[in-house]
Formats: sequence, C-alpha cells, structure tokens
Amino acid sequence: MGVETVIEASRSILEPFARLFSGSDPARVVATAGLMLLLFMAAVYAAYGLVKLGRLVWNLKIKRLTLALTILGVALIAIAVLLP
Repeated sequence: MGVETVIEASRSILEPFARLFSGSDPARVVATAGLMLLLFMAAVYAAYGLVKLGRLVWNLKIKRLTLALTILGVALIAIAVLLP
C-alpha cells in the first residue's frame, strides 16, 4: 500500500511534464533542453563577469577611473559615428 501511494504521488507530480512532451519530436525536446542549458550558462557567466567588472571599477584609483571612462566615452562616440 505504501509503495503504491508513492507511485501515484510521483505520477501526479510528473504527469504534467509528460503531457508537455508527449506530442513532441524527441530531437526537438533535446535541442530545446540544450539551448536552455546554453542560455543558462551564458547568463551565469555574464553575471560573473559583471561582478568582476564591478569589483575592478570599485578598486580603481581616481586617475585610472577617469582615464577608463574617457576611453569608454571615446569608444562609444567612435561606434556611434561608424554605425550609420
């Protein structure tokens, strides 16, 4: 009786997910899972990079920060000129 209850409970939990993929092509499901994994990893690395960049900027001396912001401003103006 206890094992049957566990099986029924797991079926009730997993049934919506099984219905979600029941009519789908297995290749499409695998490709979707792979893309979701890649997007998740990209988001994690982007967040990690932003944290490291924030720490780098926070630890800059005033002269270096001014120089970095000046270079960034010049680069953005150059990109704006080249875009149109």
